[in-house]
Amino acid sequence: MTAQELAWRAEALPETIALLDAGDFTIELGPQLPLAEAAGAHELMESGAASGKIILLP
Repeated sequence: MTAQELAWRAEALPETIALLDAGDFTIELGPQLPLAEAAGAHELMESGAASGKIILLP
Protein backbone atom coordinates (compact mmCIF):
# COMPACT_ATOMS: atom_id res chain seq x y z
CA MET A 1 0.00 0.00 0.00
CA THR A 2 1.33 3.39 -0.93
CA ALA A 3 1.69 6.37 1.37
CA GLN A 4 -1.12 8.08 -0.55
CA GLU A 5 -3.45 5.13 -0.03
CA LEU A 6 -2.69 5.15 3.70
CA ALA A 7 -3.41 8.88 3.82
CA TRP A 8 -6.76 8.39 2.06
CA ARG A 9 -7.72 5.67 4.51
CA ALA A 10 -6.76 7.82 7.50
CA GLU A 11 -8.79 10.68 6.04
CA ALA A 12 -11.83 8.45 5.46
CA LEU A 13 -11.84 6.86 8.91
CA PRO A 14 -13.64 9.66 10.84
CA GLU A 15 -16.33 9.88 8.15
CA THR A 16 -16.78 6.12 8.18
CA ILE A 17 -17.14 6.08 11.96
CA ALA A 18 -19.70 8.89 11.80
CA LEU A 19 -21.72 6.95 9.21
CA LEU A 20 -21.56 3.80 11.35
CA ASP A 21 -22.72 5.74 14.43
CA ALA A 22 -25.62 7.22 12.45
CA GLY A 23 -26.62 3.82 11.08
CA ASP A 24 -26.06 5.09 7.52
CA PHE A 25 -23.22 2.76 6.55
CA THR A 26 -24.14 -0.45 4.81
CA ILE A 27 -22.21 -3.21 3.16
CA GLU A 28 -23.77 -5.23 0.37
CA LEU A 29 -23.34 -8.88 1.18
CA GLY A 30 -23.04 -11.42 -1.59
CA PRO A 31 -23.08 -15.18 -1.52
CA GLN A 32 -21.95 -17.22 1.46
CA LEU A 33 -19.80 -20.18 0.53
CA PRO A 34 -17.99 -22.83 2.54
CA LEU A 35 -14.26 -22.26 2.87
CA ALA A 36 -13.72 -25.42 0.81
CA GLU A 37 -15.15 -23.48 -2.15
CA ALA A 38 -12.67 -20.59 -1.88
CA ALA A 39 -11.43 -21.19 -5.42
CA GLY A 40 -15.00 -20.91 -6.71
CA ALA A 41 -15.51 -17.73 -4.71
CA HIS A 42 -12.41 -16.27 -6.32
CA GLU A 43 -13.76 -17.16 -9.77
CA LEU A 44 -17.07 -15.45 -8.93
CA MET A 45 -15.17 -12.35 -7.87
CA GLU A 46 -12.99 -12.27 -10.98
CA SER A 47 -15.91 -12.80 -13.34
CA GLY A 48 -18.09 -10.19 -11.66
CA ALA A 49 -20.86 -12.77 -11.28
CA ALA A 50 -21.31 -12.01 -7.58
CA SER A 51 -22.39 -8.64 -6.30
CA GLY A 52 -21.50 -7.64 -2.78
CA LYS A 53 -18.88 -9.10 -0.46
CA ILE A 54 -18.37 -12.83 -0.76
CA ILE A 55 -18.39 -14.50 2.64
CA LEU A 56 -16.38 -17.67 3.24
CA LEU A 57 -17.70 -19.80 6.09
CA PRO A 58 -15.50 -22.19 8.10
